[in-house]
Amino acid sequence: MPSIPEPGVDLASTPTPIDRLDTLSDRHDANLYVKRDDETAGIAQGNKVRKLEYLLGDALEQGAEAVVTTGGVQSNHCRATAVSARRLGLDPHLVLRGEEPTVPDGNLLLDRLVGADIEFVGEESGRNDLVEQRVSELADEGVSAYPIPSGGSNALGALAYVRAYEEIREQAADAGVEFDRIYVASGSGGTQAGLVAGALAAGDDVEIVGVDVTSAPTAELRARVEGVLDDLADAYDWLDFDLEEAHDRVELLTGFLGPGYAEPAPEHLETIVEAGRTEGLILDTCYTGKAFTGFLADTEPGETCLFVHTGGSYGAFPLREQLADALE
Repeated sequence: MPSIPEPGVDLASTPTPIDRLDTLSDRHDANLYVKRDDETAGIAQGNKVRKLEYLLGDALEQGAEAVVTTGGVQSNHCRATAVSARRLGLDPHLVLRGEEPTVPDGNLLLDRLVGADIEFVGEESGRNDLVEQRVSELADEGVSAYPIPSGGSNALGALAYVRAYEEIREQAADAGVEFDRIYVASGSGGTQAGLVAGALAAGDDVEIVGVDVTSAPTAELRARVEGVLDDLADAYDWLDFDLEEAHDRVELLTGFLGPGYAEPAPEHLETIVEAGRTEGLILDTCYTGKAFTGFLADTEPGETCLFVHTGGSYGAFPLREQLADALE
């Protein structure tokens, strides 16, 4: 596997552990493992921290004073960006899709606590065009701002998960484990694309399965993942993977979105409770609770599979009433 450059800043505590889920493995007659990327960093925990090591490092190198990114009101990515940017002396600006709640909660509360500048826009507003617009407005005010796309999902951000795949590969070899499939929640597409590129660069045929947790059409999500793969191939020719093969390796598991984006179904809430009570895993209601439901449903008896836990526990708090009912 090619040598992957180190990120520009150190934010994540890596390597994160891979744990066997003993109780759930027994229940499902399979060998189930979890990659604990919910433990990458303290308040900024989750998969986004790995990406931000590259993205914020680049922002500092370019002399930026601020960063601008976008996501939903309870965006894990925006919270991780706001916390990490403030830690590095950069002013965070967030463009959040959705209505401003009367009382901030969950991720939004943490955004407010670190003093992020927040603009609320409509649910149907575009993603990254709003980021570029805000960067331009800040430039007019004399502020140099660095744009970060939704989910940190560009070539530079995805490079973090090419590197994370290498970490997974080394840990699996040390443990004498060979995974049939690796599952991850897929929304903006960068994490899945990075893992696919990492597997291809290493010459491995393990399946990388993205569990569709976005309300966009599946074809749109596929296009996002393939687009990041295209960008990776263009930006880093040393990865040396075949793009046609890369597109063929984009696997999406559908049917686990529930009522809509950030809206869990009863089975997702049941999974969240089960994971907490059997393994001490804290899943969220938007991404990992849904993806883990798909992971359990899709794994066949006797298989050895890995779930990449991308964090997001703060997003559970705004839905405390629904979770309370599930606990009953």
